[in-house]
Amino acid sequence: MANLSVTVLHRLAGRIRIKLNRPPRNIEYLLNRVIKHEGIKKLEFNPISKTLLAIYTPTLISSTEILLRVSIALSVEFNGSLVKLEVKKKKMTMGFIDYYSGGSIALAASAKILNTPISSQNFLNYNAGFSTTASVIKHAIDEVRHEGIYDPEVVSVVYLINSLIRGNFLAASAITWLATFGRHILESSEETCYLKAIEVESDFDKSYMDVEVHQSPHIEPSIFPLKMIIQGIVKTAGLKVDDLSLIDNIKKVSKAHHDVLEGIGNKANPIYMRIEY
Repeated sequence: MANLSVTVLHRLAGRIRIKLNRPPRNIEYLLNRVIKHEGIKKLEFNPISKTLLAIYTPTLISSTEILLRVSIALSVEFNGSLVKLEVKKKKMTMGFIDYYSGGSIALAASAKILNTPISSQNFLNYNAGFSTTASVIKHAIDEVRHEGIYDPEVVSVVYLINSLIRGNFLAASAITWLATFGRHILESSEETCYLKAIEVESDFDKSYMDVEVHQSPHIEPSIFPLKMIIQGIVKTAGLKVDDLSLIDNIKKVSKAHHDVLEGIGNKANPIYMRIEY
C-alpha cells in the first residue's frame, strides 16, 4: 500500500489544485522538476494545507500530465516510493427539470407501448423532446458557470434538435438524456492508480527515470455492466462519449510523448515511461 498520495482537489481549464499527503523534503527541488515543461505558467506550494496550485496553458499541457509529473517527482524524492494518484469526481446533481424530462420520456415510452391514441402520444413525445432540450441546455449553463467548461456530451443537444426537426422525438430524447445524465449517475466518485519512479544510471553515464503506472486493483461495482450498456447505446446513435478514465488519460499523455517525458530530471535526458496494466 502506498504511503504517499497525490489527490486532485479541484481543476478548471488552465488551473489545477493538488493535495499531497506528505510535504516534499525539498519543495524547491520538486517544483523545479515539474515546472520545466512548456505551458506551466505558475506553480505554488502551500506548506500549511500541503496543496500545490498550478496555472497552465491547456493547449500546451494537460492537467493529467501535471498530476503525473508531480507524482513522478514525489516518488523519486522519496527513493522510488509508491505514490497513489487520486481524482475525486464531483457527482452530478439533478434538478426538477432533469427528473421531469426523464419522467416525460418514460411516460411517452409507456404510451407508445400501450398503444394509446396518436394525439396523446404526439403530445407526450413533444413534451419529452422539449423538456429534455431545456434540461440539457440548463446543464451546459451550470457547467460553464461552476466549472468554466462544459461536458463534451452536452453537444448532443445538437443531435437532439436535429432529430426533433425530423420528428424523431422519443428515441432522440431518450438517447440524449442517457448521454447527458445516465453515465454520470452510475460513475464512481473517485478514480485511483499507483505510480513509482526510479532514477537509473545507464551504461553510457546517462540518467533517466523508469516510471511504472499501475491501474488500481479496485473491482468495479455491479452497476458497471449497466454503465457499459448506456455507453453502447449512446455510441450507436453516433454521439461522442468522452469518458476516459484516469489510467486512460495517463496512457494518452504517454503516447503523446512517445513514452518519453522530457525535461523532468536533473539532466536534460529523457524519461522512459513504462505503463503496465
